[in-house]
Amino acid sequence: MARIAQIIAGNAPSIADMLDVHPNTTASLWASPLALFDEMASRKARKAPGQWETTTCFGASVKFTGTESFEQAHALCRDGWKDGVDRVASIRDRINATRAHAQRLARWDVAGAAPSVPRAVAGNPLSMRRMDDAQARRRPVLTLICNCATPAFVNQSYLIRYAATVAAIVDAIEEAGFSLTVLAGGAGVTDARRVLTVTTAKEAGQPVDVARLAFALGHPSMYRRGVFASWGTEPGFRFVGVGFGIPEAMPTQTAQPGTFILNGIHNHRTENGFTVDELETDDAAATLALPRAISHLARQGCPAFADHEDHPNNRAAA
Repeated sequence: MARIAQIIAGNAPSIADMLDVHPNTTASLWASPLALFDEMASRKARKAPGQWETTTCFGASVKFTGTESFEQAHALCRDGWKDGVDRVASIRDRINATRAHAQRLARWDVAGAAPSVPRAVAGNPLSMRRMDDAQARRRPVLTLICNCATPAFVNQSYLIRYAATVAAIVDAIEEAGFSLTVLAGGAGVTDARRVLTVTTAKEAGQPVDVARLAFALGHPSMYRRGVFASWGTEPGFRFVGVGFGIPEAMPTQTAQPGTFILNGIHNHRTENGFTVDELETDDAAATLALPRAISHLARQGCPAFADHEDHPNNRAAA
């Protein structure tokens, strides 16, 4: 069972079952980024009792948050962030072009989506290729936690490439025969106490919603408005202070079996995280960030990358 000290807000407490975090962690857990923003907008509108700090949550600068107001961030989360979605989709395609792709599950039948000429010429009645969707629905479920906590100097361009890298990782994991849940949010620390806000960015069994993933992972307002608002409007988070502590890399031990972690972007190497150099350009995302992400997940024992040299099974054999 998860060792979260206290869940004080949110509409998705079951997320705690995927985590095994520091015992001094206080958390808020949400079913989606929009569920988080809807609630924070409601608190802002009614000036919720106990709302102890508002400047960073609701009035921070465009340079820091990427939006002119909390309301604009809420609208992007609700209605879509077209420019960001287009950029994430483009970079994702560029990254995917650099890696090998697994074949989609298929079977042969008398009717289907595409013919096999050699089978037909040979007189084989099972000459039509059909996608085995039933088998695809039986795929084992994994969970990926993306901790988007980053220092203030990490701007939107880096986060967009981070989101595109994660989208490509989702593609790779699901092509390997698994179904994936993606959780997005942020973790912070002040003194010896931890704070955590998490939302569901993708549900297992559902295709990648690039719009949802782009905002949840690629827009600075997700963390610097949405997550900060969840900390700044709850009396139970008062211990964090007006500066909201410092970003914290979630350790591997945070994950329950079947759950894996990718941390955020820093100017130095962090556990399961990325450096700014690895996301400096679109090419860097494809040639540096993607291999780094695969290595991180392989080291954690992710079965989608069981053949990777950093997977524990292969390190033990060596």
